Amino acid sequence: MKGLVLTCFVLALLLPSAIAFNCNSLSGGDLQICNSIQNTNLSQTDKDLLIGDIFNKNKTTPNFDFVYSWNSNLNIQSPSNNQYYSSGIIQNAWIDIIALMPSILENNTLYAPSNGKLQTAYNFQYGSLPSGTEYRDCRTDYSWSSQTANLNVYLNGNTIGTSKISSYQAYNTENLSFKSELSITAKYQVVHYRYKYVNKRQVCRSSSTEYRTDSLQISDTLDAKLFKSQLVSSFKITSLYSNVTRGVLTANNFTNLILSFNNSKYIDSKYIYSLNYDLPYYVLTLRADRIENINQKNIFVEKTGNKGINGFLRKTRTS
Repeated sequence: MKGLVLTCFVLALLLPSAIAFNCNSLSGGDLQICNSIQNTNLSQTDKDLLIGDIFNKNKTTPNFDFVYSWNSNLNIQSPSNNQYYSSGIIQNAWIDIIALMPSILENNTLYAPSNGKLQTAYNFQYGSLPSGTEYRDCRTDYSWSSQTANLNVYLNGNTIGTSKISSYQAYNTENLSFKSELSITAKYQVVHYRYKYVNKRQVCRSSSTEYRTDSLQISDTLDAKLFKSQLVSSFKITSLYSNVTRGVLTANNFTNLILSFNNSKYIDSKYIYSLNYDLPYYVLTLRADRIENINQKNIFVEKTGNKGINGFLRKTRTS
C-alpha cells in the first residue's frame, strides 16, 4: 500500500452540510451501525455529519476515530469462532483479538502504522468446587485457595501490554505478528478426614491437607504489515502576474493530496475508503480500494513524470 492518509497542503477545510440522513436507505451491517449512531446522545447535526462522512460512497479520507470509538465500546460476550476451552473447574474460556487500530485492509492484507493499539476480548467461568467424600475418607472438605487470570499481549514475541486495549510501537520490521495469551489458574484446598481410634472408639478426624491446581492457557493471533510513509512533496511559486499564480508541485507516494488557495483547489485521491465489518459483533476495519478521483476548481494542472505530480498549477481569481 502506498500510504494511509497523506496530505501535502491543507489550507481550507470544508464540512458537509447538515442534512438528515435516512438509515433505511442502508442494509445489513451498515444499517445497524447507522441506527446505533442515531441512538447516541450526539446532537442531530453531529449525527448527520458523522453518518454522512462514514457512508459517503466517494469517501477519500478514512475516519479512524470513529472506528476506534465503535470497536472499543462493543459489548462482546462470546468468541467469533464459537471455540470454548475448559480444564477442571475452569470452564468456557475463550479469547479473541478484536481489532488492530488504526489499520487499513487492502487486497486482503492488513496494514498498520508503527504506533497503534490492539484490542482483545476474553471471558471464562470458574465452576463449582468438587463435592462428596473421596475414597478412603470419612469426610472431605473443599475450599478455594486462589484464582488468577492474566492477559499478556505480544508483538513479534515481545510483551507490549496486559490490558484488553494495549498500545504498541514497532520499528525496523516489515511484519507485525500479534499474539494475545490468557493464562488462568484455579487453586483449591482439599482436607481429608479419616477414621481414627480414640479411646477405643472410631472418630472421623482430619488426616491430611493437599492443594490442587487447574490451569489453562489459550491464545489468539493476528498478522499485519507495517505501513511506512515515504511521502515526498514540495511546492514552489515560480511567478506572479496580474491575477495568475504559476508554480510547480512535486508529490510522490501520496494517497490524498490537496492543494488549496482562497478560491481554487486541486484534489488528487488515490483510494476510496469504506467500512469492513466482521460478524457477529460488527467489528469495524477500514477497507481501501484503489480508485483515483481528481477534482479541481479554478486551477489548471499540467502533469509531467510518472511517479506522482510534477507540473504547473495556475490559479485564476474570480469575482
